[in-house]
Amino acid sequence: VIFFILGLIVFFFLCLLLAKSKSVALIASAFLAYSPAYLFRTMTGVLDHDALGILGMFTCLLIFTIGIKKYHESLAKTFLWGILLGLSTAFALGAWAGGITFLFMIIPAAILIHYLFNLEELKENKDKLISFYFLWIISYLLFATLIGFTISDTAHRLLNPSSLLVIIVSGFMIVDILVEKNIKRLKFIKEEKRVAYSLILSLILGILFLIILGQNIFTMIMDIYSRLLSPFGFGGRLGSTVSENAQPYLTTWIGNTGNYLFWLFFAGMVLMGINFSKNIHQKRYKAYFILSWLVLISSILFSRISASHLFNGTNFISQLFYIAGFLIFAGYFGYLYFFKRFKIDLELIIIFSWMLFMLILGRAAARTIFVATPFVCFSASYFLFEAGKYIKTTKDDLAKIMWVVIFIVAVATGFVSLFG
Repeated sequence: VIFFILGLIVFFFLCLLLAKSKSVALIASAFLAYSPAYLFRTMTGVLDHDALGILGMFTCLLIFTIGIKKYHESLAKTFLWGILLGLSTAFALGAWAGGITFLFMIIPAAILIHYLFNLEELKENKDKLISFYFLWIISYLLFATLIGFTISDTAHRLLNPSSLLVIIVSGFMIVDILVEKNIKRLKFIKEEKRVAYSLILSLILGILFLIILGQNIFTMIMDIYSRLLSPFGFGGRLGSTVSENAQPYLTTWIGNTGNYLFWLFFAGMVLMGINFSKNIHQKRYKAYFILSWLVLISSILFSRISASHLFNGTNFISQLFYIAGFLIFAGYFGYLYFFKRFKIDLELIIIFSWMLFMLILGRAAARTIFVATPFVCFSASYFLFEAGKYIKTTKDDLAKIMWVVIFIVAVATGFVSLFG
């Protein structure tokens, strides 16, 4: 019970920092406090580590959210927040070793997007960001040994295909900084194409590094592809023969959250995409981005609807829809970076990273839906907050009344949905 309450408190402050709204934080926390999927795993004593593990995840994400906003203020704060992030990650590892994988995807993805889109002209901050990132990794390894894990065990977790993003981002940032500092000597590289060269060089060096380690690059690619389709894989303790470890369908997820809350969650993600694109100045490119965002979230959610549905997650058309969503979004996002670059709010970067990997996690196993439930609650409350902002800005009294009614009904149905 204590860890459940502490988890809600940390979750409240995480939502408060990300949405910059007490209303979002309060509604999201209320939704989460009454969510059956979350309560079952954290209050009924199903597993001791669930409540402590989710507290560790929330704490780590909260420290990351604060740290990435403050690391650039001084070198002392770079060290402070990098080390605190490493400490909180080690705590999350000790609380729930399996949950560390989610942090090893969310944090490096957010760091990479911030590095590419927001720091291009701030070279001093770029150096501090890299220091912050590596301090996180090094301090995590050191603190993990203090709670009983060996260096080889903690390092092995970083080389796991699910956590490989940590190494990929590390390698890319090192290569890019080296290329940037030596670009005058490398006369064949033009400044505007520096990042493209850094990406290619990082890819080549990464392949060579894997070969030196005795890894088969094609096997690893297929492993990553398989994990995208089935994040927990098959066989062993996480095999699909046990009901709670079976890969869920969308109907399972909706059954755990309720119809109304699910669609509030979906609407919230749509609004996140709209806000994510607010600094794209040309309407055409903004519209294309929002469309690619919709394709991404729809392909993850609706490519595995039910066993009897056309999109059952296992046939060719389901898998094609799923993978195509990633490729379309990644392709257009990459195009915008190289040709129509725009700045992205730090909060939205973290929200996007959290969203993406929680959506993928929703396909993993029925028992892990509770890990994605906090984001579902956050997204649903985010939608309600955006609707509330419209109420405040519109001058039409009738429209205000209508939106107030919709807002009240949406909150009420969200809670009704939770209770079935």
